[in-house]
Amino acid sequence: MGLPTLLFCEGKALRDDRLRSSEERERELEHLVESIVGDMGYVLVDVAEVRERANLVVRVAVDRPEGGITLGEIERISLALGDALDVASLYDHPYLLDVTSPGLDRELRTDREFRWAEGKPIRLITREPLEGANVWEGILRVGADPLVVEVEGRQVEIPRRLVKRARLNIPL
Repeated sequence: MGLPTLLFCEGKALRDDRLRSSEERERELEHLVESIVGDMGYVLVDVAEVRERANLVVRVAVDRPEGGITLGEIERISLALGDALDVASLYDHPYLLDVTSPGLDRELRTDREFRWAEGKPIRLITREPLEGANVWEGILRVGADPLVVEVEGRQVEIPRRLVKRARLNIPL
């Protein structure tokens, strides 16, 4: 428990991705992945292209709306995404598709990740003290800017620019 579930697939597409900017391809990737994952009834937590050694890795984190995704569900999503990515021809070279659960210790960085974490317990560390404290633990009520964390029954607004680190705070 607590470790993300991993599933890797290898894909190859035919289109020359040098014909489009990396930002354009990343937007297309995000739209495609979000559409497929959403149509399957799941939540896209994060999608990113990363280089690991000589490999391009398309990393996708997904979850159920209520949390607790299974390995079988990740496998179905991975197969659907692999087929769709090949048909969309976003890449002209091999890539690895890495579909995972978000994991219990996932650091929250993007707007999408903070929205996904709404209603969940989190732990925030701020860059500078806010109301005399740098560490905040509570339930994330609003994942927009400012974040709203319910701490001991009161709502604390924390501007995103002050957030140094944020993670889920799930007791193990």
